[in-house]
Amino acid sequence: MTRLFQDYLDRKPEALRFYGWDWGEEEAWSAAAGQTLEHEGPREASAALLGEANASWITHRAEERLGAVAAGRGVTVVGGQQAGLLGGPLYTLHKALTLLRLADAVELMIGRPVLPVFWVASNDSDLEEAGHTAMVDPQHRLQTFQIHATPPMQSYQGWPVGRIPLGETAELLRMWTRRHLPETDFREGLLEEVGEAYHADATVGGAFFQLMGSWLGPRGLVLLDPMDPGFGPLSAPLYRKVFEDPGCAERALEETGRELKEAGYHRQLSMPSGRIPLFATGGDGVRRPILPAAEDGERVEVEGEGEVAVAELLDPDGPWALDPGAALRPLLQDHLLPVMGFVGGPAEIAYFGQLGPLYRDLEVPRPVPLTRDRVILVPRTAARVLEKYSLAVIDFEEGPEHAARKVARDLFPEDLEAAFQHTEEAILEQVEHLKERVINFDPTLKAPFETSGGRMAAELEKLKEKAISNQSRQQEIVQQQTERVATWLYPDDRPQERVLNPLPFAVRHGMEKLLDILTEPPFELKDRGIRILEL
Repeated sequence: MTRLFQDYLDRKPEALRFYGWDWGEEEAWSAAAGQTLEHEGPREASAALLGEANASWITHRAEERLGAVAAGRGVTVVGGQQAGLLGGPLYTLHKALTLLRLADAVELMIGRPVLPVFWVASNDSDLEEAGHTAMVDPQHRLQTFQIHATPPMQSYQGWPVGRIPLGETAELLRMWTRRHLPETDFREGLLEEVGEAYHADATVGGAFFQLMGSWLGPRGLVLLDPMDPGFGPLSAPLYRKVFEDPGCAERALEETGRELKEAGYHRQLSMPSGRIPLFATGGDGVRRPILPAAEDGERVEVEGEGEVAVAELLDPDGPWALDPGAALRPLLQDHLLPVMGFVGGPAEIAYFGQLGPLYRDLEVPRPVPLTRDRVILVPRTAARVLEKYSLAVIDFEEGPEHAARKVARDLFPEDLEAAFQHTEEAILEQVEHLKERVINFDPTLKAPFETSGGRMAAELEKLKEKAISNQSRQQEIVQQQTERVATWLYPDDRPQERVLNPLPFAVRHGMEKLLDILTEPPFELKDRGIRILEL
């Protein structure tokens, strides 16, 4: 977590100036809504595409909000994430639910419809990251699945995940999921939902879109797939501005980078020199960087393919598909939709602070950034161990060994063997002292004293062996229990939300109940701390 993000979270003026808004002030949200509604964008056409893509699950309320957006009366809050397997790591779900909670809260605040939109980053080509998932099995062991490691996927390196077919890998993933989910009343329903999304004819991105839609669409979330061909022509006006000024992103990042350094912060985002913040995907499926090729901006170089006319890249019926780089992606969503609020994770919020000049130069209204919910889910089995040993979730941040040592300090003497040794020496010393006094008047008691001392030492040795054995056994139990808890809270010594998918929690309570638990606490705009929820 960067200092810029932490200062933004603490609403320090020296950090907030890089964002354009104070996210904790209600007036900022009203002003952002007014600003984005004044901007001319393809909101009606974008709303139509969203309605079609979400037709299977869209709610009546979401339809009304979508209609208000199309008519220029409503605004949106947007957040996005990679199309991770089985819904991705938990923070993906947390981000989506933040959008739902934020939309309801801001709608009351500003008095106009607010539509929550989840941007599925189907054009991301990092299959190694998007194609990885993990869960805790019934024996409380961490299990992982890596789609990029399966032989069928080797030929798709560099492809956007929205173009990668699952093929036979879908069956491997379904089998892995079935093998590691415990038998509960909710297991078969979840497996059915996974099967409907992850089948041979689906793409990696399309399966994610379907699964997340089935979970959250009925709650009012609308999903956006930027690889929907309909968004190509709608994105062209923004892309054309970038081609006319190919150095805009590099120049903007450099400008804010200097200002951040002067303010005592680190630069948050950079891009290779000379690159245009766009990628081109051709018939071979590979996502390729773009570089300037002509001063008049009419031609560019697509890495590995040579010079290509800009008009050809922008042609919706041509062989190329364009998508934005990291610096341009937030601006694309704010061009396509009237976005008043942007929900992101710590890294996204940090680099969003560097994009101000790019928003200015490309004449796109900048939304209010808000950090997503940060949640740690504590299963009942883990909660019992925490209560038994008076442990807290924070005790596991440094690993299960740290938690086990804390329990040992509270339950076990520091050096039990040394304590027994000291006691034995003290008893024998006292027996010897008493023996000397007694045999002065009765020498016949010398032998019984020596025999008794030996017996005392033997009995004490037996007690010591039993105590040390019991302590060792108890310490082993504590170690096992803390390791199990750590697998849930900090698997592989990483935050739970960055590793585990939602299924091991949903299978024990049902997805609906899990979503209820995550959305039950009232939304507090100014409270963006970590929530710890016991299940």
